[in-house]
This record gives sequence, structure tokens and C-alpha cells, in this order.
Amino acid sequence: MADDDRPGPKTPLWQAREWLLGARSEGTTCPCCGQYARVYKRRLNYAMAYALVLVYRHFSLKPETEWLHLPSFLNGRGVLARGGDPAKLRYWGLLVGSGGVRDDDSGRVGEYRITELGRAFVERMTDVPAHLYLYNNDVLGSGDQRIYIDEALGKHFNYAELMSSMGPPDKRTEQPPSQTTLWWPEPSSPTKRSRRR
Repeated sequence: MADDDRPGPKTPLWQAREWLLGARSEGTTCPCCGQYARVYKRRLNYAMAYALVLVYRHFSLKPETEWLHLPSFLNGRGVLARGGDPAKLRYWGLLVGSGGVRDDDSGRVGEYRITELGRAFVERMTDVPAHLYLYNNDVLGSGDQRIYIDEALGKHFNYAELMSSMGPPDKRTEQPPSQTTLWWPEPSSPTKRSRRR
């Protein structure tokens, strides 16, 4: 959006919010609070998929575990947890946070557990959107492409080798089903401009 359209100090709040909805796909400073606002396109990458397999393995071997401190668990296992990518699996519904609060009132306690959808995804029983559109820690929509766990792992990891240490192969080594029950809303995008990214 053009700078001459930018709301000024006398612009009503509802108009400023309307303007921000259109401008956030490119990224802009909010005229109300001064915070940077942007819609981000996030991909479920190979490191996230690998982290999910490790979490799946942990909860399979130790089902009595209620919560897992993700940064500590992933440290030394070939996944960089500090960047926050593994924790973003919650946006896909593959992990769920404990909802705990730290002493400084932050909700970033780093404790997660795998969901039923997360288990189904690791076991190749379902697919998920390859991309999500995120704004202010909310999911606005998803891209058209859907992927299985082995597609997310890509060339970086061999799915069969990762899962071979889990015990009997059962359904884990089968090809993904040809049809899947969709769990995510119809693919959508916040704006045409952000879809091209």
C-alpha cells in the first residue's frame, strides 16, 4: 500500500485496522502500536519433520512421559531448537504445548507433547499442508500443496531408516494411502500477493 494511504493520528481505529489488514502481507509498521506487522509463509521443513520423528520415538518408548522440554531434548540430536522451527509444529497441530507459564510470566516454557495427528503424520497415515500463513502467532490459512512425512524429510533423511529402530515395521514402511481424510480447512491464502512468495 502507498505511504500516502497510511493512517494518521486522527484516523479512526477501525480504519487503521482495515488498512493494516491490507498492508500486512508486504510487512509494515502498525499505525496503532508501532509494532512490525507481517504475514509469514512458513514451510514444514526437513529439520521440523526430523524433530517430530524424534519426539514420536521418545513418546513411543516412554509413553508415561506427560511433557517433553523440546529444546533440551533436541540438543545434541542434530536439530537446532533455538531457532524455534520445531516448536512451530504446533501450528500444524502436530505438537501441543503444555500451556505453562514461566516465572517471568512468559508462556514460552518449551514443553510439548505429540498429538494424535502428529502420530498419524509420522506413521504416514495422513498428510498436512506444506505451507502455512502465520500472522501474530495465528494461522491465517494454508497453501494448496499437501505433503507426507517422507516428503517433508526430503533427501536429508531416509524415512525407512529413521523408523527401523521403532520395532516391527507394520504400517510404517507401506506407501502412503492414495486418499486421505483432510483435517485442515480448504487451502486459502490471506492475499494474492503472499501466495506468490
